[in-house]
Amino acid sequence: MSIELYHPLILAHNRKPLNFKKIDDPAINIEAFNPFCGDQYQLYPVIIDGILSEINFHGYGCAVSKAATSILTLHLAGKTIDEAKHIIGNYLKAVEGFESQVSDFIPFGIAKSYPARKQCAVLSWDAMLKTLETL
Repeated sequence: MSIELYHPLILAHNRKPLNFKKIDDPAINIEAFNPFCGDQYQLYPVIIDGILSEINFHGYGCAVSKAATSILTLHLAGKTIDEAKHIIGNYLKAVEGFESQVSDFIPFGIAKSYPARKQCAVLSWDAMLKTLETL
């Protein structure tokens, strides 16, 4: 089965991204910026007692980066920091083309064939991982 770059899941999350809202004065503000294409997002995780209780984001970028960030908010909210790091690792492997058990991650595997889009697919996930590793 071949998967197109603009899979229906990616298009749906681009049109109506989950948890897309600007937060004024967040406790944590993670910047995800790709200087090569201009995609830029602010991620606003709320961490309470070691759990990512909520994650919102705001910004702009291509369909792939926006959809990937929307999927991030869906899969990491409610998880412990360690669980989130594990999920991020699984997502990053899926983008590299490795088989994934998470159906939402599978459409992003095609990005490995498009180096510029691969950076879009991992932009927010890499930024979130770097932040979680400092906590």
